[in-house]
Amino acid sequence: MKLKLIVLLTLCMSPFLYSQDWNGIPVPANAGTGKIWKIQPQSDDFNYTYEASTNQATIGGKWTNFYHNTWDGPGPTKWRYENTTVSGGNLHVFATRQANETKTFTVDCDGDNIAESWTMAATRAGCITSKTRVKYPVYVEARFKIANAVMASDIWMLSPDDTQEIDILEAYGGKATRNDWLAQRLHLSHHVFIRSPFLDYQPTDASTWYTGATKTYWTDKWIRLGVYWASPTRLEYYLDGQLVKVMDNLDTVNGKDGIDPLNYTSTATPRTAATRTGLVKEMDIIINMEDQNWNACKGRTPTDEEITNFDNHNFNIDWIRIYKPVTDPNLGKQDAKIEEKKLMLFPNPFKDSIQVKSEKNISTVQIYSLSGTKLLVEKINNTNATIATKNLSAGMYFAQINWEDGTSVTQKIIKE
Repeated sequence: MKLKLIVLLTLCMSPFLYSQDWNGIPVPANAGTGKIWKIQPQSDDFNYTYEASTNQATIGGKWTNFYHNTWDGPGPTKWRYENTTVSGGNLHVFATRQANETKTFTVDCDGDNIAESWTMAATRAGCITSKTRVKYPVYVEARFKIANAVMASDIWMLSPDDTQEIDILEAYGGKATRNDWLAQRLHLSHHVFIRSPFLDYQPTDASTWYTGATKTYWTDKWIRLGVYWASPTRLEYYLDGQLVKVMDNLDTVNGKDGIDPLNYTSTATPRTAATRTGLVKEMDIIINMEDQNWNACKGRTPTDEEITNFDNHNFNIDWIRIYKPVTDPNLGKQDAKIEEKKLMLFPNPFKDSIQVKSEKNISTVQIYSLSGTKLLVEKINNTNATIATKNLSAGMYFAQINWEDGTSVTQKIIKE
């Protein structure tokens, strides 16, 4: 009996038995015909403790507590090992300032194409880098609360040679008059670079600064933001489960292809459109805060008084999850299950009601939002029923049909 109790306690304490924070939240991107999403080992729910270290260290076995090379950050930023902790189920990446510590940097602040030298109070900040890399097709999504600071809260992917970059999140959440325009926007973008001589393409159209339908200060709430890096030429951005932006080589930005209009990923000399590769390189995942040169030189850097407010300068990340589309091992089995029971769910799209019919008794129908929230449960215990859907707003949902024999299927449904 004692041995059984020890085994039971050991199993109960096993981290593999705990539900991940994102359980029940479906991946909003389409994995493709015959594909399903498979979770990747880089995913992290931050349900552990990591205390700040003044030395290089590993966080949760998945991250290092610094940038992916020796650079210490842009502008007045000084990335520091000790500005990262994990506690309370969250990763904390934060900014501080040391008395009399300065940093000198160059920036063309006035737009005259001449870089000037600036010396400012240094801003210490946390930065972590994944120990393993990701490559398309891959979906990367995080749940976080942006810092209420005029400096940037960032989650991004970057190739080891610093020539290809995908910005999942770049946000300046600080509620300050000098920062009001930025505080109401999320920067959704990417870069392709040539390092020598330095050339950088980044789209600048209005869609790269996402505002939402109404005036929103993004630091006020926890949000989910994800990017499906579907191919070398396609990026899909999802905010709280909803597609908000697509960038690909079919979009036009000032009449040019969206991913690489200047041929910076070209493999030929001279560079040509026909030989450009798009975003093809493996990338590290980086999470950090930074005080950027172009922003700092315009006064959008934390004041000494502002930065003493730790809570405002703490970027909180609840979790980050990474998925790859893989061939569905049950391909055809769900169709067979539907065919066996002659299931019909109609109309689809629907308006105020939806009809469900089957040759075998259905116990319940459950309707979920794309974020995994259960919105409706209808007990049927029959072979057919009409489900009232007047209280559902227009959009896409998941309907889970449960039969009395214990089997179930899930289908996407759309309300007009």
